[in-house]
Amino acid sequence: MSVKIWDTQLMSCGRTITVNSSLQCVDWSDKSQLIVTGSSDKYIRLFDPRGSSGTIVHSTLQGHDMWVSCVKWSPTSEVELMSGSYDGRSSCGISGVLNLILQLLVS
Repeated sequence: MSVKIWDTQLMSCGRTITVNSSLQCVDWSDKSQLIVTGSSDKYIRLFDPRGSSGTIVHSTLQGHDMWVSCVKWSPTSEVELMSGSYDGRSSCGISGVLNLILQLLVS
């Protein structure tokens, strides 16, 4: 599967990021400039589209027992996001992990 970043002025695909699992959701952070995806394999992945290869940023995050059905960056913070799953709980406890990762990228 893939995530495509489109240039709507040129009406063309500017970049493609390959994902090795079945995507369920994707969101982009205006604050950190990172992409987060949720997948059917229970993992949350962070991507940096500014990199030449669009590879996974540092690590994958796991906080659910079933597939991740939604992810959303905080509109006011570059280090917080929310994820949801059909396991019946939301996962808020990953912001501390994100903070460590994003400090390296944002600063």
